[in-house]
Amino acid sequence: RDKKKSKKRHYEDEEEDEDDVPGNDSQEAVPSAAGKQVDESGTKVDEYGAKDYRLQMPLKDDHTSRPLWV
Repeated sequence: RDKKKSKKRHYEDEEEDEDDVPGNDSQEAVPSAAGKQVDESGTKVDEYGAKDYRLQMPLKDDHTSRPLWV
């Protein structure tokens, strides 16, 4: 009997993914909202210097039964 040699494909390790190279970020990966300027003129500041966003973020009607997680 003739012994058959195994036919394994040899892949070269020289192929590299361009996605893994640092510094190769494209603008397509950045969301468009990241570049928008925020209008902070409508934000009030309390006596301690903290910004008050309560008028821009109304609570739900059942907010008293919901826990507050900080």
